Amino acid sequence: MTTVAAPSRFAVWWNGDIAYSFRHAPVAVVSAVVLVIFLGAALFAPWVAPHNPFDLATLNLLDALTPPHGVEGAKPEYLLGTDDQGRDLLSAIMFGTRISLLVGLAAVALAVLIGVTLGLVSGYAGGRLDAFIMRAADVQLSFPAILIALLIDGILRAVLPRSAHGDVALIVLVIAIGVSNWPQYARTVRGSTLVEKSKEYVQAAPAQCTRTGAGAGHDQHRDCHSRRGHAVVSGRGRTADQTLSRNPDPDWAGLSLLRGMVDHDLPRRRAGDHGARDQSARRLAARRAEPEAAIGR
Repeated sequence: MTTVAAPSRFAVWWNGDIAYSFRHAPVAVVSAVVLVIFLGAALFAPWVAPHNPFDLATLNLLDALTPPHGVEGAKPEYLLGTDDQGRDLLSAIMFGTRISLLVGLAAVALAVLIGVTLGLVSGYAGGRLDAFIMRAADVQLSFPAILIALLIDGILRAVLPRSAHGDVALIVLVIAIGVSNWPQYARTVRGSTLVEKSKEYVQAAPAQCTRTGAGAGHDQHRDCHSRRGHAVVSGRGRTADQTLSRNPDPDWAGLSLLRGMVDHDLPRRRAGDHGARDQSARRLAARRAEPEAAIGR
């Protein structure tokens, strides 16, 4: 008996919906190739760049303002030309992309961290805290993000000593961009939190558990009750407290509550359907009997 080897994770992913859609989308494939080229040029810039724009010994002022390749007066060693100081523009772009990627990724990570945290707290806590966080987000959204970033950058530069400006310039830039973009993530996460919070499995979950007893030997005496335990969920009078006391798992409890409601409501609907059918049959029989009675008279 031959055994069939299980496919690898890469094979499962390659045959999945996402990989299939990606392979059959030419625009996505070309965009991915361009992205990989740019990332490779940025990460390996010290090794693949034709020149080092930070090495002053390699600069020649006689090569300043050299036009790009294909224009009269261009030089083959400068594919995109040079600036007014003789630095190769292609090499400068490669080295500059490294800083741009670092600042962009760090700023987005900071904005996501702040926004997701405040969104979860706002949606879960509610009340005055929710109103305060959302009003702060609304006020910040009323101003352009670049204006908020410049304001934060100016405040931090004014607070920090002048001698430290060069050392913390990158950190200040990341903080300014990250703090100015957190409201979008906070509002999105808050809406998702409110949606999940209103679902049945969350409402049926145990909201408070208190231990009774002085020591660890009394762990079996626990009083766990639900926030909405007074709601009757089935025709047999079973409440959320009773369901959760038997099955403390919130997922199982939610399924049990839903099944109880269906079991309670289904017989009533069936009885109503049978009653409607009997009433329709009686009306049809009465209509058929009217012509016969008239003929008999």
